[in-house]
Amino acid sequence: MIRKAYPSRIAISEMPLSFAKPEVRLLATWGNESFIAGMLDTIYGNKQPELADPQKTKKRLEKFLADGHHSVMEFMGAQWLLTGSRALSHELVRHRVASYWQESQRYVDYAKHQITYVVPPHLRAALSPWLEEEAARYIDLRAENTAENSRYVLSNAFQTKILVQMNAREFFLNFLPLRAGTGAFHEIRVVAWLMYDSVHEKFPITAEWVGKHLTQLHPDFCREVKPGENCLKKSIEEAFSEWELEVPRSVRDLMTQYLRTQA
Repeated sequence: MIRKAYPSRIAISEMPLSFAKPEVRLLATWGNESFIAGMLDTIYGNKQPELADPQKTKKRLEKFLADGHHSVMEFMGAQWLLTGSRALSHELVRHRVASYWQESQRYVDYAKHQITYVVPPHLRAALSPWLEEEAARYIDLRAENTAENSRYVLSNAFQTKILVQMNAREFFLNFLPLRAGTGAFHEIRVVAWLMYDSVHEKFPITAEWVGKHLTQLHPDFCREVKPGENCLKKSIEEAFSEWELEVPRSVRDLMTQYLRTQA
C-alpha cells in the first residue's frame, strides 16, 4: 500500500516543531522522618507529639522499613510536576495510590503554541518526518474543528505535563522498585530516578535505605540482566544514556556505593 502525502495548508518545513527531554520538578513535600519517628512515643507511650532526635529518627525509620511496618510512610510524601511523553503518562497513571492532574489536550490549543515531542535524541532524525506531518494534520484539523476533536491525530510522542502526588510508601516501596527496574520503559525509568533524586534530601534515611535494598524490593527489578552484570548500574546507565542526561549526584553516589558492596 502506497502511503499518500497529506495535503497540508502549511508547508512541513514551517512546522513549529521542537523536541524535549523528560523533566522532573519537585513542587512540595509534606511530613518528615523526625515526626514519624517521634510519633512512636505518642502511639505506644501516651506522650505528647514531638520530633525525634537524629539518632533516634534513623534507628526507628530503618526498623520500620526493615520490619515491613510501611503504613507509617504514608504520613509523608511529595508533589512533582513531570514533563514527558504521552507514552510515559499512560504508564504512570497505572499507579492508582497516587493523584494526577494532567495537561488537557481537549482545552489546550496547540495550533497557538509550540508543538513539542518527547523522544530519545537518537530517534529524532528518523521520526521527524512523521511527527512534522502529524503536527501539520493537527493544525489543519484545528482550523475547522475543536481542539478535542483535533487531538485524535496526536501520538504517544506528544509532550504532556502532569502533576503527580504520592505518599512516601507508594513512591519508595512500590513505584520506584517497579519503574526503576531494568525491565521498565526507559522514559519512566529515568523519571523514577529523577524523582528519587529530587526527594533524597527531604527524606534522606528512607531514600538511603530503599536505595541499598532496591534490587530486592521487587522480584522483577533485575529482569533481562546477564550473569555477572550489575542490574542497578545497568538500570541507571541505560536510562540516562538513552536520553543523553547527566546522572544526578545522589543517584551516582548510590550506584557507587552499591558497586562497592558488590565488589
